[in-house]
Amino acid sequence: MVRLSNALPDLFAKNTVVVFTHCRFRSRCLYPADKLPFAPLPEASMFYMENTIFAVNPKAITSKDRDTYRAEWDESMREIMRLSERVAKLGDASTLILGEVRQNREKLKAALCDMRLRMGQLQQAHEQIDEVEEAMKAASAEESQFADFTTTRTVKETKMVEVDHHNTICGTCRHVCHDRCGLDEIKERGNPLFKHCVAFKRNENCTRCPGKCSFTDHFHDNKVFVEEERTLDVVLEDIKFRYDAAVQQRDEAQAKIVDLASARQAVEDSIAALVARLEDNCRTIRTHCPRFNLAAELR
Repeated sequence: MVRLSNALPDLFAKNTVVVFTHCRFRSRCLYPADKLPFAPLPEASMFYMENTIFAVNPKAITSKDRDTYRAEWDESMREIMRLSERVAKLGDASTLILGEVRQNREKLKAALCDMRLRMGQLQQAHEQIDEVEEAMKAASAEESQFADFTTTRTVKETKMVEVDHHNTICGTCRHVCHDRCGLDEIKERGNPLFKHCVAFKRNENCTRCPGKCSFTDHFHDNKVFVEEERTLDVVLEDIKFRYDAAVQQRDEAQAKIVDLASARQAVEDSIAALVARLEDNCRTIRTHCPRFNLAAELR
């Protein structure tokens, strides 16, 4: 009864009548008056009838019972007459409002169904973002771990240095075969006069350069070969490969987080719109049915 009364629009309050059966007087009515639809109802809208005869075995009725039942019946007929007079005085009440309430309840249920779907999508978006953030943390850790992918190496290099005298030099072996050569400086390479240098001892080939090269490979120059050490930066390719992979994974994770955050925002916006729809539906229902149990409807 309470659920029914709460779902009825207040528009019907003035057209509501309540009939109690098996209850001759108000004092014998055990049903709580505050549980009636649109309580408290005016006394003129409440009617009481006692019809015991419908609840007994006709074969067990005595003559004394018959008089009692007849009196109850006559009183019920008079109560029905009063009920008819009361109904005749009631005005018309449009039932279109019931259709509007029903439509808003259906919209409410549809919005709730959509809301559950959106909440699932929001939870999924949060979980995906958490998962990608963990992957980004792991990639950042690897990036830091493999950031030092270079090392140094010391190498020896031979370079020519200017001096104040000319020497006999082998261009193939890059070797000073005779320091401070006593021959007059020979400008062209491979001159036969080099055979007169002490490094050749009048032979075709040098006796001092590592390759024992021909005089044709020799020349005079005011230079000597000096060996120097130089430090080089060397890239460790395997470490750099892992570093580059970590950087790429981190960048991809960051981009994915941006996309997921955008998708999450879209879901949150749709949820906000659904909440506005739910609130509008609830207000409309409450406008017509102030006692409507919205909490039960929203479960």
